[in-house]
Amino acid sequence: MTPAELWQASVPVTRDRAVCSWLEGRGIPPAMVARLDLARALPLELEAPAWARRGWLRWAPNGYRVLVPLFDHRGELRSLSAILAREPKPTEPLVVAPKGLERMGLSAANGRGLRWLTGSDATGAPCAVVRGELAYLARAAAEGKGGAVFGLVHGASWARAIAKTIPDGSALTLETGNDAEGIRARAAFTGTLAYRLEAGAVILRGVA
Repeated sequence: MTPAELWQASVPVTRDRAVCSWLEGRGIPPAMVARLDLARALPLELEAPAWARRGWLRWAPNGYRVLVPLFDHRGELRSLSAILAREPKPTEPLVVAPKGLERMGLSAANGRGLRWLTGSDATGAPCAVVRGELAYLARAAAEGKGGAVFGLVHGASWARAIAKTIPDGSALTLETGNDAEGIRARAAFTGTLAYRLEAGAVILRGVA
């Protein structure tokens, strides 16, 4: 089973009470997540592939049930992030990656962002770039169907690829943080877009 096939086998978050409750507790509206298909719930009864594990522990029985799809620069679903749908214990990470599968160079993307990646939409729009899966879900749910939202999971390596897809007429907000990785991601964006920013083709609205 591939990541894309596991995504297809998963269900809307509104069909899972535990996942809904967890999202609501984080201030993320489950109905909007489901409507925009930003994440899905991994069914407990599903026989997941061997890579859907943290160490030797299977994702679903151990609480990792919120799946966020990750896309490459062509808009193809290549991997997933699994988020723990409960409060983590001291030794538990909140987000885990598929065992043995590479996520470098991949990003979460909402509907408009995905259309930019695939080349099916070249209309300028507000664009937010955030770090991490939770920040992505919160921002994309708040954005609705308006602008593009990208969620970086490996900072600068993907920033250049995203920057090249941003159409002229877009207003960009970078929310990548002020640690070393966040600074590198911002530098990659602004460096790639330098000429277009200077020409006013793309507007840098804010940095955080």
